[in-house]
Amino acid sequence: MKTFRVNDLGNGWGRGGSALILTMWALGMMSLAIFGVIRFVGYGFDDTLALQKDFRARQLAESGLAIGLHPRVQPGDPVLRQEISPEESIDVRIGPEDGRLPINAILLFGYSDLLRALFEQWGMEPEEAATLSDSLADWVDRDSRPRMNGAERDYYDEQGFPQYPRNREFESVDEMTAVRGMDRLIALKPDWREYFTVHGSGKLNVNGASAEAIAMYTQMPIDRAEDVIEHRNGLDGIPDTEDDLRFSSLEQFRDALGMGSGEFNAISGLFTVETTLLRVESKGHAGNRTVALSVIAKLEKGKAPAIVAFLEN
Repeated sequence: MKTFRVNDLGNGWGRGGSALILTMWALGMMSLAIFGVIRFVGYGFDDTLALQKDFRARQLAESGLAIGLHPRVQPGDPVLRQEISPEESIDVRIGPEDGRLPINAILLFGYSDLLRALFEQWGMEPEEAATLSDSLADWVDRDSRPRMNGAERDYYDEQGFPQYPRNREFESVDEMTAVRGMDRLIALKPDWREYFTVHGSGKLNVNGASAEAIAMYTQMPIDRAEDVIEHRNGLDGIPDTEDDLRFSSLEQFRDALGMGSGEFNAISGLFTVETTLLRVESKGHAGNRTVALSVIAKLEKGKAPAIVAFLEN
């Protein structure tokens, strides 16, 4: 009988234990590798699925634009909101682009004081509102002389932006963000972009104008302007539905305002009931993905709408 010493037993178990540990480690590493591959494949599948949903949402949004641009489709038409399936839908909104405040026309025609009042209504202090309205005017004028509260090249040089101001009309609403004082407005009114446009004839379309825009142009209290919007939205009180009461003449608009003819005639040149530019906003939904697209189209009788701008939100 062979006698085993304690050291022999320990060494034997040590070699066997090491081999077992190495085997288990190798199996563990193989498991981790397999788990990693599964996770990689899983991520790849999820990413692919997300891309497919994004693509489908974009398809739906583009289809919505085509529907909204059809000459026979009007605001409030049921076809603008469609559920394709439980996970897919289209939501389209049509409205006059010239219902937004034409920032270039306002500034070039010398109505920056009206902007100042609007900015104060949105919560800016009088000094802040004066700085912003004057700085906007300085941005579009052709000279280099700053207004009392404005900003020309010297100011922007000090801020590290020697290329400003442009001294030309705004080419986009987003360009307004570079103007002195806009940071304060952005903080107070995050949706400020919804109120302005760089397109159009310069007249405000009363069938799409906001209460703020109407109050600004007429210099009436905001509650009076809100009454006009309530009247325009019809019995259901919802904009862009079939029961909307659209103004067919400026006289109807004047009556809704409750203004006398003499008082209204002084400002009537600022308004229009004709829509020459249309904004179509389309959202395509596919699962948890949404793609929002917008176009601005010029309307001419007897012709298909001509797209003048494409916007991706």
